Amino acid sequence: MFDIVFDFLLNVICFKVGAISIRLITWGRYSLITTKYPFATAMLGLIELLALIATIVFLMKG
Repeated sequence: MFDIVFDFLLNVICFKVGAISIRLITWGRYSLITTKYPFATAMLGLIELLALIATIVFLMKG
């Protein structure tokens, strides 16, 4: 039982770290890209949204 809980927490932490790192990358590049490459900015936003959705889905299935 403890192993299952530990695995679940580890997976949640990994998802959170992944989502946060994507958010930081997105935030760091917004100022650079927004003016020159609006399409790339939109793609980064989409990736961030997908990471968020993946986290929510994983937590619900958990």
